[in-house]
Amino acid sequence: MFYRSLSPAEQAHVVEAYTFELGKCYEKAVKERQLAILADIDAELCASVAAGLGLEPPAPTTPPVEPAVMSPAVSQIGQRWPVQGRNIGILTGPDSDVAAVAALVDALGAADQVPLVIAAHGGTLDHDGGSVPISRTYTTVRSIEFDALVLAGSSTTVQAKILVDEAFRHYKALGVLPQGADLLALAGVSSDADGVLSGSEAASLAASLLEGLAEHRVWSRVVPA
Repeated sequence: MFYRSLSPAEQAHVVEAYTFELGKCYEKAVKERQLAILADIDAELCASVAAGLGLEPPAPTTPPVEPAVMSPAVSQIGQRWPVQGRNIGILTGPDSDVAAVAALVDALGAADQVPLVIAAHGGTLDHDGGSVPISRTYTTVRSIEFDALVLAGSSTTVQAKILVDEAFRHYKALGVLPQGADLLALAGVSSDADGVLSGSEAASLAASLLEGLAEHRVWSRVVPA
């Protein structure tokens, strides 16, 4: 029984996921059918999801089978994972230090990450030492593309605020250069929150971010049900 083998934070995450997806269904019958399936899997899981949907949990058609041994293999917490190939979004704005953005791109690229620079326009960000290609604009990007974000500028666009808010709520790590502090505040995220890493030196901030990425998510942000 996978649900009982998870930590309380992961159990809460599973409940949130089921509730979110089923909450997008308009037909009550669809929700009730899925709750009936969950009732045969785990009564506690079913009851928690039903509460989020405002429905009564059904009785199981067959009693759930209690596992003889809980499996730690299904839990992510307490383990570390490869970080190669992760997508790192770098949010920029008019106040960005482009040389620092270039250094961040180089540091992440050298660590086998995929740095993707986001700006208000396409093209490049130019500085005395060269230019940095822009991978996305704020009107063409969503947070699901990224495993983590670095705030390297304080764009005031609604899209930038949404990116930070969604990434934080999805328990992703956030790196913050000094120029991104205002955007962090605009999104309502505390600089003291777990998984929010601040620094003024691009290479060291990249290293700290990769260390956090190895845990996949910032699980300490999850409030167990």
